[in-house]
Amino acid sequence: MTYAQFRLACLIGTLGVAPGIALAQQPAPSLPTPPAQGTKVPEVQVIQPEVTKPKVAPQAVAPKPKSAPVQTSTPAPKPAPVKQAAPKPKPAPVVQAAPVVVEPTGPAVAADGRIESSARPSVSPITPSSILPKDTQNLTTAGNRVDSEKLAEQRPLTNHELLKAVPGVILVEDDGLARHSGISIRGSNFRRSRKVLVQEDGQSINYSTYIDASTHYTPPTDRIENVEVLRGTVISQGPLNNHGVVNFQNLSPFGKPETVIKGALSYTENSKDELGNYRHVRTRKQSGNFGVVLAYTGAEAPGAWDNERLRFNDFYGAFGWRDSTQDLTFSAVHFRQRDNYDEDNFVGTTAEFFANGNRKDGARVGTDDNTFNANATRLQLAHNYRFDGDTTLATKLYASSHVRNRYLQRSDDDDNPYYRGRERDYKHIGIDSRVEFANRPFIAGMTQDIQAGIRFERHTLTDCSNVGELGVLLGPDRKGNCTAVEGAGFPETAESADYTARSFAAFAQTAIHVNKWFTVTPGVRFENYDVKRATTFSADPLVTESQSFTHVLPGVGFAFAVAPKTTAYGGYHRGFAPNIVRDAEYPLTEEIGDNFQLGLRSKFITGLSFDAAVFHSQIKDYQDKASYAIGTDNVFGSFDKVELSGFELGARVDSRPITGGVWNVFAEAAYTYTDGKIKKGEEAVFENFPLENVSGNRLPFTIQHFANLTVGLAYKNIWDMSLTATYRGDFFTNGRNDKALTCIDEDGNLDVGCTGAAADLDELVGGKVASVWLLSARSNLKVSEQLSLFVSGTNLTNELYITELSDGAKPGQGRTLLGGFTYKFD
Repeated sequence: MTYAQFRLACLIGTLGVAPGIALAQQPAPSLPTPPAQGTKVPEVQVIQPEVTKPKVAPQAVAPKPKSAPVQTSTPAPKPAPVKQAAPKPKPAPVVQAAPVVVEPTGPAVAADGRIESSARPSVSPITPSSILPKDTQNLTTAGNRVDSEKLAEQRPLTNHELLKAVPGVILVEDDGLARHSGISIRGSNFRRSRKVLVQEDGQSINYSTYIDASTHYTPPTDRIENVEVLRGTVISQGPLNNHGVVNFQNLSPFGKPETVIKGALSYTENSKDELGNYRHVRTRKQSGNFGVVLAYTGAEAPGAWDNERLRFNDFYGAFGWRDSTQDLTFSAVHFRQRDNYDEDNFVGTTAEFFANGNRKDGARVGTDDNTFNANATRLQLAHNYRFDGDTTLATKLYASSHVRNRYLQRSDDDDNPYYRGRERDYKHIGIDSRVEFANRPFIAGMTQDIQAGIRFERHTLTDCSNVGELGVLLGPDRKGNCTAVEGAGFPETAESADYTARSFAAFAQTAIHVNKWFTVTPGVRFENYDVKRATTFSADPLVTESQSFTHVLPGVGFAFAVAPKTTAYGGYHRGFAPNIVRDAEYPLTEEIGDNFQLGLRSKFITGLSFDAAVFHSQIKDYQDKASYAIGTDNVFGSFDKVELSGFELGARVDSRPITGGVWNVFAEAAYTYTDGKIKKGEEAVFENFPLENVSGNRLPFTIQHFANLTVGLAYKNIWDMSLTATYRGDFFTNGRNDKALTCIDEDGNLDVGCTGAAADLDELVGGKVASVWLLSARSNLKVSEQLSLFVSGTNLTNELYITELSDGAKPGQGRTLLGGFTYKFD
């Protein structure tokens, strides 16, 4: 027997087929118990006879007549010649049939307990909680996963920290816990992650993707198992898909059973209350077909301003059931946030800002009582049904409520102040159903994996800018008046409005495997939605406005294996982002983008992996939010056309795969360059100022250079340490590209340099934010199988810098040191 024949016999044996005997002739086995982690789902064995029976039946007739004469004519003492002679003519026909038998692999169970698609990993899976396949090598677009192993090595304090190692992603923090999200992908405006689709288990956590995509919440880092980042060609996800998608995967009820207790203390310089604390406890158990996970996470820590104090308590639970053909998971989140935090920042000269440092009271009078309060509740019911090894239907029902109230002082008179509140209540419900037909024949021997899906959603927002009476402090226990009228006991008039959006979305795509090296994925997405605004109280006449939109968004991607473990990929897709409707004027416009990319990823060289891509986007009606507000209203405008072109690179080198042994020296780099240009557009520096042509200028809030460079050393899986240098490049905050901080005084005059007296300055309307290098480090020690210790530090050189200019200049977080433990047991 040749080696090839021996491997074939082993392969056929695993499928239950002996030479000359078809499994289809045997009785069908009963359904097995649920599979163990890392094994194939059992039903593939059940359906295998249906696939192989037509193929094997003709072969089963021919061999038997031949083998019978040999066995009858050969004496019993001579079995060896018979065994040697019989297999020789049989391997050829069996080899021809093998690809048909083996190709449908069926879904499997990953180490974290999630079911994997049976399709080749070239597109996003249809399972409810994932947007990336486990193996991204042959993905037809750019995608990265920060998995649990990477999280354990990195020990990030916030979600911003963990995302800095992903190419194409740029982070800007304006609070110490990164709850007020600032995620940019490929040059998009980072402010509140409004231009990025941010998800939790495949469910959007933007406030409302069709009304107001602001993001003030992401899951606590300690209850995350994976973070997936998808960039480039995006057909199955939307809206907000011009730039990319971030998906946080919560703990699965079917992962490793264990109980975890974690605690940590922090110290932040330049804060009135320098100490912080972090706590986390979770347990995950399984019994038979059932699994459950419960988790609590809480924190209290200093912010960037010295009088900021950030607090949250988070509760998460998931219950799951599954057998060999289906699984059902119900999950719930309740997140409670209570921050002494304010979006009104420093107004003055650059020199005065740096002289003032992190002192908020020195920057703005009476801000100790300004607060941000939120309650977020999220529910999801997800179901997967596997009709056979290659046909899956995935459906999820979901709902969310996010109440977010901000209260701030609006008077510099400490003896008789008054407060305003911005109370917003966001709700949305939806259903999403997707089907996959994997390993289907196409033409000329090609195969394809077909995916299609539909989604219905309803979004609402109740928005109230209320007012408190003179001397009355507003906060989570005392709200303002949504129908206050100036002169009737209140210093200002309130405003309120209701918003409603209904959407229908559908997509279809197919991954066509031309051969084992080349895959092309054409697809199309359809979006239809309407949005309505009705003012319910205002000093102006009440109005009701509505508008409907429909989009057909085509796309195509490809992946080509140019060498072993080396894949070239690329593609085009049309994406779109709805306008922020809150505070915007009708008729509304939308961002419509044509997006291109070309990339190369490789693990061919031992110990080295890299992923590099060039990208280009042309976006029409690009919505731009000014860096200031007028009263309680944000100011939104748009540029007729912008272009974003750039390059991203992620790479890692490890010595252990090369040298072997117990030590590992590693280096990791993520770099993103983005050239954002206003190709056509006008902008007024402030209300009542004339429009200016700003074509050819840099796009506001687009950062040209962002780099995250890490070197580290590890001993086995017992100890490691690493040092990271992060570079955040400069950026402008208005289309005029004002380099100096630029203000408007109380008389409405432009003050370049903000040189006037602080009391006379009304708004900071633009300026250039300088680049900055920040240094961080971390170390982990595994004391035993149960106990681990860790320490980390951010902004180790205690740089004082402007992190951004929105409603004034805000400093970055001061030097922060963190130390704690993790204890695990079964």
